[in-house]
Amino acid sequence: MPFCPNLDCPHRKRLGEPAEFLKGVAICSDCDTPLTDTAPVFEPLRQPKTVAGWKCPECGSINREDMALCSCGFDSNRPHVIGDQKTKDAEVNNVSSLLEDPKNRRTRKWLIFFGVIEVLMGAFSALNMLIWLFMLLYLPSGKAETNPMLDKNMMVMFVMVFGAGAIFSTWMGIGSILARRWTRAIMMVVSAYWFVFGFLGSITTIIVTRGTSVAEKNHINSTMLGNLFMFVILVIFPAIFFLFYRSQNVKAICEQRDTVVRWTDKIPLPVLAVLLLLAYTSTAHLLSLFTSKHTLPFLYMIIKGYPAMIVAIVKVGIYAYLTVAIYKMKMSAWIATMIVTVLDFGLQTVSLLWVNESDYLSSMGYSASQIQQMQSLVDLWRNPRMGLLLAASLILWIGYLLYVRKYFKLRIETA
Repeated sequence: MPFCPNLDCPHRKRLGEPAEFLKGVAICSDCDTPLTDTAPVFEPLRQPKTVAGWKCPECGSINREDMALCSCGFDSNRPHVIGDQKTKDAEVNNVSSLLEDPKNRRTRKWLIFFGVIEVLMGAFSALNMLIWLFMLLYLPSGKAETNPMLDKNMMVMFVMVFGAGAIFSTWMGIGSILARRWTRAIMMVVSAYWFVFGFLGSITTIIVTRGTSVAEKNHINSTMLGNLFMFVILVIFPAIFFLFYRSQNVKAICEQRDTVVRWTDKIPLPVLAVLLLLAYTSTAHLLSLFTSKHTLPFLYMIIKGYPAMIVAIVKVGIYAYLTVAIYKMKMSAWIATMIVTVLDFGLQTVSLLWVNESDYLSSMGYSASQIQQMQSLVDLWRNPRMGLLLAASLILWIGYLLYVRKYFKLRIETA
C-alpha cells in the first residue's frame, strides 16, 4: 500500500502518522506529493502541552489556567477583593433586612418614644431649676429659719443639680431619638446605677427607719402610697430603661444608624460604669465647694474654711485624673482607683460615724431651730445599722472593681 513520505503533510500533522492510500493511487490528496510503496519512519510529533484548569469558587465553572477572570466576574488574582465586596454586599443586605423587619421598625419607634420621655424629664428638671433659682434670688433670707431647705447653700445645690439633670436628660433624649451608639451605652450604665442606688435606698429606708422615731413621726415617706411611689420612680423606671437599652434590637438599630466609632465603643461597658462614677464623684466634690459651706468631717475633727476647700479641690483633681486614666485602660489607673476610692469611702464613713452630727451641722451655719427640724437626718445618722449598710456598700464596690480588673492589661509605663 502506498504511503505519503512528506514530513510536512497536513494529514501527518493532524494525526501524527503518514497518510495511507489504496493500491493504484500515486499522488497524496493532502499535499500532492508522489507516494512510495514503503512506509516512511518519522519521529513522533511532540504532543501539545495540556493546559490545566481551575474551578471558580463562585459559579463552579472550569476555566483555563491562563485565564484569571471567570465569566461570572470572579478574579482569581484578587480573591480578597471579591471577598471584601461580598462582605460589603452582605452588610448592605443585612441593613436592608433590618429596616424591613417590622420588629426592628417598632424598636425604632420605641427609641424615639424613650427619647421623648427623656427630653420631658429634662424639661421637668429645667422647670425645677428655674423655680429654685427664682426662690434663691427673691425669697427673703429669714425663711430659712423655718425651713432648712430654703437655706441659700441648699438652694444653690438644687439649682446646680436640676440644671445638670436638665442638660443630661435632654442630651440623652436627643441621642435616643437619633439612635446614637453613645446614648445606648451611657443610658445602660446610668439606669443600672439608678436601679442599684434606688433599690439600696428603698431597703435602707425600710431597715434603718423601722422602729425609730423617724418612722413614727413620718419624716420619711412611710405611708404605703409614698413608699409605692418612690419604689416606682427609683426601681421600676430604671429597670425598664435598662432592659430596653440592653436589648439586641436597640443595639442593632444604633449600630446601623450610627456607623461612627464613638468614645463609648473604645472601652467595655463595665469599665465605662467605673469611669462615669469617677466623673460623677469629681463633679460632686466640685459642687460641694458651693454647698457644704467649706466644712468637712475628717475622723473625729471638723475641718473648716480654706483647708476644707483645699481638700475638696484636691479630690476634684484626683478623681478627674482617674477618670481620664481609666479611659486609657491603664492597670496603674485601676490600682489607684481601688486605693483612692476605698480610702476615701472608708474615711468618710468613719468620719460621719465619729463626728457629732449636731456639731457638724452647727459648724455649717445651721441654727439650733434648723437642726431641730432636721432631726430625721440626725436619727438616721445615729442609727447603728447605717454603718453596716455603708460597710456592705464598700464591700460591693471592692467586689465590682475586682471583677472589672480582667479588662485591664498591664503595661510598662514611662514616666
